[in-house]
Amino acid sequence: MTLGPLMVDVAGTALDAEEREMLRHPLVGSVILFTRNYSDPQQLAALVAEIHSLRSPALIVGVDHEGGRVQRFRPGFSVLPSARRIGHEYDADPKAGLALARELGWLMAAELRGVGVDLSFAPCVDLDYGVSEVIGDRAFHSRPAAVGELADLQTLAGGDAPEGADFDIGREDDAPFSGGFTDAFGADFAEGGGEATIVADDVELDEAAVGF
Repeated sequence: MTLGPLMVDVAGTALDAEEREMLRHPLVGSVILFTRNYSDPQQLAALVAEIHSLRSPALIVGVDHEGGRVQRFRPGFSVLPSARRIGHEYDADPKAGLALARELGWLMAAELRGVGVDLSFAPCVDLDYGVSEVIGDRAFHSRPAAVGELADLQTLAGGDAPEGADFDIGREDDAPFSGGFTDAFGADFAEGGGEATIVADDVELDEAAVGF
């Protein structure tokens, strides 16, 4: 059985019979976890292990775990600073800011992988123009070059990039986003009018992200 296109959620810290049935549906391919799904690392590891055991290949388990105000798992996990805090370190000392981004990216990935979680929806690569409360301190910086450098290291610290992959930000200020972050994702990313389209080989997802 192949994985389906849907990412779904579950209600609590353990699966019930109805949720097990849902997760076995061929249209389901992944599960996103929230704070309501977490009590401690041991419980989380057991929940993720059960989710993985339901299908072959295993369902993908993801979480929004950027740091700052967007960190779903807290007791038993390291408290991660916001991306803006890393950006401030970068402004004071670019070398130290880049090192911090890499170290925190590794820490985030290591702790999540330690309980079996497959991916975190991080880092946020929106630009901080000071106009969006939704983004706010989730953004590293207002300058694309700084965001590109910091996202490169935080992304690649969590694992190896696919060989030959390519990632482009389709906007006028896209040049700073080339390099390691470009190599990590294997998708052409076009942004405009508050909507984004991710095109990866034969798959196109319209309105996949909103960043305004």
